Amino acid sequence: MHLRKIGVEKVKDLDKNFDSIIDKWTKKAYDLYKYEGELKLIKEKGKIIINIIINN
Repeated sequence: MHLRKIGVEKVKDLDKNFDSIIDKWTKKAYDLYKYEGELKLIKEKGKIIINIIINN
């Protein structure tokens, strides 16, 4: 399993608009990498790092 970073969001923005932000990054993951699957969110210093999970 590998992770590929595709973006960063602020925690306060994610708390307000979770569904719309997740939909946005899911669409970007498909548009950029042709990837349909799970996103992994990692919280770090007031920001959320958004990764896609790549299975080999």
